[in-house]
Amino acid sequence: MRYKRKQSYFEAPINVNIALTEQCSLQCPFCFHEYGHGANLDFSLLKSYLDQLAQMGTCCVQYSGGDPLLYPYLEEAIEHAHKLGLYTRLSTSGSTLTFAYAKRLKKAGLDCCHLSLNGSTQEIHSKTRDGFMETMDAMRIVSEVKVPCAINWVANHANVPDLIHVIELAQSMQVNYISILANKPSRDMELFFPYSYSDLIWLKKLCEKYPEYLNVESCFNELRLLLYGTKIPVVDKGCKAGRFHMAIDVRGTFLPCPHLDALGEKMKDIATYWNTSEVLGQIRECFRHGMGNRVSQCDISETSLCNHCRYKQCCNPCYIGQNGQLLRCADRRTCIIFNKSS
Repeated sequence: MRYKRKQSYFEAPINVNIALTEQCSLQCPFCFHEYGHGANLDFSLLKSYLDQLAQMGTCCVQYSGGDPLLYPYLEEAIEHAHKLGLYTRLSTSGSTLTFAYAKRLKKAGLDCCHLSLNGSTQEIHSKTRDGFMETMDAMRIVSEVKVPCAINWVANHANVPDLIHVIELAQSMQVNYISILANKPSRDMELFFPYSYSDLIWLKKLCEKYPEYLNVESCFNELRLLLYGTKIPVVDKGCKAGRFHMAIDVRGTFLPCPHLDALGEKMKDIATYWNTSEVLGQIRECFRHGMGNRVSQCDISETSLCNHCRYKQCCNPCYIGQNGQLLRCADRRTCIIFNKSS
């Protein structure tokens, strides 16, 4: 797939996150979704989206929610994507997974199951998520059925010291790898247990010790900059929303990222959105012109800080922000946010 270097995006989204349902059996404290709606994505609409993505050349779809295990057409959704040649992932707590259901999902063509786990014990996990025992049961089931499995682990100040134990637990249960996700605000814009600079340094050491097992998500800007610094290729820097990836919610609204629902747009098809969206155009414009364009959108007055930052050329921070601010940076000595929070 060709990367449009002048416009700073791929000619089609490489990966698309599709929310199948708003239903969920859990109510995790730090979740960014609203509860109580219970809507499902229309299945005929979903099939149309999958057909469009396959035709455009998209590589991967990730089914999420809510909890996609509660979507009534999940097996059919996996099977349709599989027949189109799309790599298909599932992101779930696993709270309703049974052995029989897991076997059917494997038969349908599920390529990988991502289970949400924020701690090696119920005490640590429950600070931010519900359903510890259910997730542990799901991990055993997935391992037994032999569906490739990964863990989605969201970093926070309360669980960073425990990551080494999560690694040991995951390896003992044949989990293929752990995705290290950035801490992001809840639906009420509350950030649970913000990590400090020392937390990031500890994560950096573990990622260097387990480079093949810990996969740092692209929008975990602070950690990636500490790990790779100026070695990060310009095209690969920071947040990839609207350039590599996009999302679709249960109402068929197109989004740059699942967290940016306020920027959702309705369009006739995915190709039109990907190539003509004003929102995506603004994101790509910010990427091309660097941090100065991003800082102007937040309430940080010391914009000159970014101009003198050692990470300026390889930084592209998350659009969601931390503590209500847009900008996040790994350079503690330069960035005002780390000066305030560390």
